[in-house]
Amino acid sequence: MRYFLDSIKKKNRRYEIVINDESFKTTYKIREDLLIEMKFLSPKEIKEEEYKLFLSKLPLDSLIYEGEKYSDKKLRTSKEVKDHLKEITNDESMINEVVEVLKKENLINDSSYKKAYLEYAIYTKRDGRVKISNDLIKLGLNSSFDYDKEALKENITLLSLDTYFLVNKVIFSFNASLS
Repeated sequence: MRYFLDSIKKKNRRYEIVINDESFKTTYKIREDLLIEMKFLSPKEIKEEEYKLFLSKLPLDSLIYEGEKYSDKKLRTSKEVKDHLKEITNDESMINEVVEVLKKENLINDSSYKKAYLEYAIYTKRDGRVKISNDLIKLGLNSSFDYDKEALKENITLLSLDTYFLVNKVIFSFNASLS
């Protein structure tokens, strides 16, 4: 059977391609990475093996797109992304592959998330050690308090005095619980 790549149009963050297989046309929405990998850069004839390879890569491409969309809305942990993708598929190896791709694209970064969460929990919410530890565990992060105390002290000019004492109290209680 003969296949033809008829058209390529950019739609938002994906590409819409139309492949004609002599009897009917099929439209696919794919990410730019797959478009380049398959060398679908202009209308052309596609060999049957190439088309089958393309079809085999479509589920992973769709899952990566879903992961990108989910982690674009706000900072996410690896666990949050995995849980979201498990609602779509049960294929654990595919989910792990998507998470690795998102880490390479720096769309998920657990250490950055943890740092941002700690700053938010301490400065804004004024949560205590136990609440912060429990939240970190729920998010799939290590609950140890490995925050840089000296970096906090450098920012003391931005903090009110009561917040400074609260930060030191939380750090002291985390360090004491780890001993």
